[in-house]
Amino acid sequence: MNGREEHTRIIEEKLMRRIKNEPKIITDFYYSLQNYTSRTKSSYVNYSIDFCRYFNYKVNELKPVDITRYLEEKVHYRYENNVKIENKESIRALKLSAIKKFYAYLCENDQCDKNPTEYIKPPKVREEKTITYLTPFEIARVQLNIQKGCGTQREKSRQEKWKNRDLAIFTLGVTTGLRCSAITEINIDDIDYDKNFIRVIEKGNVIRPIYFGDNLKSILLSWEEDRKKLLQETNSQSNALFISNRRTRIAQRTVGDIIEKYTRNIDKKISPHKLRSTCAMNLYEKTSDIYMVSETLGHKNIKTTSKYARATEKKMRNAANMLDKLI
Repeated sequence: MNGREEHTRIIEEKLMRRIKNEPKIITDFYYSLQNYTSRTKSSYVNYSIDFCRYFNYKVNELKPVDITRYLEEKVHYRYENNVKIENKESIRALKLSAIKKFYAYLCENDQCDKNPTEYIKPPKVREEKTITYLTPFEIARVQLNIQKGCGTQREKSRQEKWKNRDLAIFTLGVTTGLRCSAITEINIDDIDYDKNFIRVIEKGNVIRPIYFGDNLKSILLSWEEDRKKLLQETNSQSNALFISNRRTRIAQRTVGDIIEKYTRNIDKKISPHKLRSTCAMNLYEKTSDIYMVSETLGHKNIKTTSKYARATEKKMRNAANMLDKLI
């Protein structure tokens, strides 16, 4: 079983547990989504359950104003330590999309007379004004953090036997631009060290070779040696390249924790996805070849990649303006 299939199975099992005690309306909605990816199904079903529970499942009696109130109270904002924080437009749009899909299903199956979400427009997702990424100096700094360890002496001691894993994950992200999900799904036999490429299965089950250089090769091989020892310690077996301290395939959340831990002394908020931005921005700044960046990231549409070129252009214009003040 490849990493993507394993990941899909885990998501589906969680979904089945979630809907087990839900009303038939939820289970039927789940089965209507079979042509969607497991991640999309999970988002749609989980958001729909939250929505239905909020209204005690009396969803066929709601009016547009009820939906708007729900969005304002439960979707637009969240609370962290009793502080009200506005959710990103992308999150709000996704949750509204799930509710719209749910009502579309109800109407198509004669379980609702009218769709109260029909005229509710999704929030316009604003493009990130500045792209957050790591410079070569900051990349070196994070690598040093991983090598030396972070936190208390006890924490550093625990990190020691995992540092090659953490270094491999970080370096793989910034040099290949792979999504966090793809990194966690890599299996040992997906790597060809003779030809320096990784066989990756991406969205839509598209198989794509990801090439890497000799520096990353050395880091990956060092981690594989550590990995063998760590599995032998607990008599465990796994075909996943990256394993957790439980000796099972590492989760995306764990990767997020790793990246957060080693970037705390960087004055930027770095998530696993920002490693992808780091790859794109550094490659574009070195080559000025937007098509090479697009190919590296696996974008189907060059428009998706163009934001990196615009971000660099803005920096160049700012530099020109600063230098202009010298005259």
